[in-house]
Amino acid sequence: MDHIKESIGKRIRTKRKERKLSAEELGNRVGVSKSFISKVETGKSKASVEFLNKISDVLNTPISYFLDEFKEEPDEELKQEDVEWIYFRKEVEQDDISIEEIKKIYKFYKMTLDDKN
Repeated sequence: MDHIKESIGKRIRTKRKERKLSAEELGNRVGVSKSFISKVETGKSKASVEFLNKISDVLNTPISYFLDEFKEEPDEELKQEDVEWIYFRKEVEQDDISIEEIKKIYKFYKMTLDDKN
């Protein structure tokens, strides 16, 4: 899981720097501390789906950019009730995100749940 956190963190840092934002400015815009941004960017803290959704809005970057390495495996299908659950939970807005992005978010979410167990 550490390589995943590091990969997401590097992508956040890359986009933040492209947008010429400091960690403090980005933190203020998403409602977290500069320290938390730094920890996420270095892979020392996990980024939740909600946090990634906020980051993607502020950096004007599709959430799939941060989750690109989480490709759906051929034998794993996302069930319709899973998609509906994601919509219900308001983790993403149905009009703002494609089904492929939802699949990546869901896979990432499942990985974070598995990591907690």
